[in-house]
Amino acid sequence: MRELQDVIKDSIQSIDQTTKLFYQQKTKEGYEELESTLNFLANTMDGIFTYIKAGKNIGADENKLVQLLTDSMNAMEKKDTILLSDILQYELKELLENILEVI
Repeated sequence: MRELQDVIKDSIQSIDQTTKLFYQQKTKEGYEELESTLNFLANTMDGIFTYIKAGKNIGADENKLVQLLTDSMNAMEKKDTILLSDILQYELKELLENILEVI
């Protein structure tokens, strides 16, 4: 499942770039990078859920993954870039890293 590993790594790298910009208060640049991050995350989620449908264990709770994505969307709706960055950097990224170790 090398392809999924690469997609997850790309998502993690994109999360790092986006959150760095938001933490530096570079909001405009952060939102521009966020677009790319969301595309990576969409591909990652598709891959993860395909992996799960195939009966394979990802080593993480699917519900937790969905909840983190929901929390991220809520932070985006509120335009709270710091909360969004915290969720992406300290929760979602950690979960993706755990999945990466399992697959």
